Amino acid sequence: MRDDAGTFRGVLEVSQNVSRLRGPLTDNRGERPAAGPDPVRENAYRPAQDRMPAGGIVLDEGVLRIDQVDLVLRHLPFAVGFLDRGRRLVYTSQGAEALATVTDDDLDALEGGTLGRVETFTADHDNRIRRNATVAVRDPADRHLGTLLVSQDITTIRALTGERRILDWRSPADPS
Repeated sequence: MRDDAGTFRGVLEVSQNVSRLRGPLTDNRGERPAAGPDPVRENAYRPAQDRMPAGGIVLDEGVLRIDQVDLVLRHLPFAVGFLDRGRRLVYTSQGAEALATVTDDDLDALEGGTLGRVETFTADHDNRIRRNATVAVRDPADRHLGTLLVSQDITTIRALTGERRILDWRSPADPS
């Protein structure tokens, strides 16, 4: 994607699962789209190597600049952390206090391959319920590279009944 000045600002990849659609495919005006290449099948929206941003990181499913990766991780609706092989917390998206404590026994089992993931649910002093997942990160040769920590406040989600939609009308700058 480019801004108004023509500067490259990111990559847009479009995909859609149309397997559940019924009836003829139409656009938002109810008209059948003109025949042409299938952008999903032909990867028409995948970035060409010559259009990649400087400092772009090629991921399995797209390309991001390092500043975009940082912003994406900060805006996830859950906390993420990473322990390196030495069990040092080398990254956290929302501060270490947002992550659950992991036991040495769990880390031993994850590192040794006995377990691939540990999930717990905890309640804090404010009766907020958190779902915590601790996941072994391994390379293609099955070598342990570190441990991913994920923690999400699920109090609001757990209280839902039926079909509901959670809307957050607060400004990102106003956490109250």
